[in-house]
Amino acid sequence: MTSAAQMDFDFAADAKRDIERLAPIARALAEDAGRRGITVADVRHEAERRGILTGEERGRRLSFLGSVMKAAGLVPTGEWRRSDIPRSHGNLHQVYRAGGAA
Repeated sequence: MTSAAQMDFDFAADAKRDIERLAPIARALAEDAGRRGITVADVRHEAERRGILTGEERGRRLSFLGSVMKAAGLVPTGEWRRSDIPRSHGNLHQVYRAGGAA
């Protein structure tokens, strides 16, 4: 296996592990948030607080975060919220809610 292919394989394995770790956290955050919902920024804050992410990750290292919401069974609301993470430059993030939150 080439080193580039190995890096892709390692990244995919790391992302899968992180999704499995973060999905229950995202679900709990969404349930607590109720109608307000959550964004990937909320998950990043909690992941950093718990030491799952360092806060120094950038770019591709965070590309899996959208998959966390789907894995958690969260529902997109069609609403968007500006990120409060400085490294995200105020980009808009989709708002998600737990399936039962009306």
